[in-house]
Amino acid sequence: MKRMNEYIQLITDSGSGLSAKEAAALDVAVMPMDIHIGGKTYQEGIDISPEAYFALAEPMHDDIPRVTSPSVEKWQRLYNSFAGQVTHLLVVTQSSHLSNAFQMAEQATAYLTGKTQIVVVDSETISYNQQTLLRIVAQAIHEGQPFAEVVQILRGSIPHTYAEFFNDSLLYLQRHRRLGVAQAILGTMLEIKPLLLLDGGDFIPLEKILQWEDATPKLMGFIQEFTHVESVTVVQRGFDALTAELVALLKEEYLQEIEYPVASYNPSLAVHIGPQAFGVMVYEGLPKRGFI
Repeated sequence: MKRMNEYIQLITDSGSGLSAKEAAALDVAVMPMDIHIGGKTYQEGIDISPEAYFALAEPMHDDIPRVTSPSVEKWQRLYNSFAGQVTHLLVVTQSSHLSNAFQMAEQATAYLTGKTQIVVVDSETISYNQQTLLRIVAQAIHEGQPFAEVVQILRGSIPHTYAEFFNDSLLYLQRHRRLGVAQAILGTMLEIKPLLLLDGGDFIPLEKILQWEDATPKLMGFIQEFTHVESVTVVQRGFDALTAELVALLKEEYLQEIEYPVASYNPSLAVHIGPQAFGVMVYEGLPKRGFI
């Protein structure tokens, strides 16, 4: 992506969930994350698809999948593959609380050859909200914004992404140390469904429900707290009926002028929320200039 004497290359990790076609359209280079499941390691989006991941994850109870970043050396090779071709690299990683992608990508900058300027930014989110940030950045570059302004736009957009999810298992919370063992055991006995808020880049157990029928009004209430949003993606797997109910409510009682796409999710997100989850990812947009 070129602007006068600047040529900016956008880089992200596969936690964004961008397809190869989407990445090519945005001119984004994607670093595949390592997915560890069933005693094996796979490259996300390369040798394991979401469908293949869920086929492996659903029967498993004791071996909770993990996601890790490729080595510093792999990030270094990716950076150096653009040496002499670009003046700036902008790297947008999934939240540093959800994997070590940001740390590895940042460490690799020390080995960058040539005069290319590089900035690594922790998106504090993942999946569709990470995609939203990438699209905002790609648009700013396309409009010819200077690199410093592009980075500022990105950093300014990050605090305006939000996500909430219900899932059907406390095991993932417990294994990722977001819930104590005793709480997880008791909650499982009571068939509690936790509500997770992605806050400050990490998933925090916010509250709970006992019946799945309560999930839709809870998510609806969360969205209605926003007086304005630019995008709402309903993210789910295994909850088609609840999803249809939520989308119908949004179209009837919330904003009619925007679409409410429904999508499944990728392994980088699934390792945190499990293979059965129902939630929303929201981008409210930047405040209007002059708004106080």
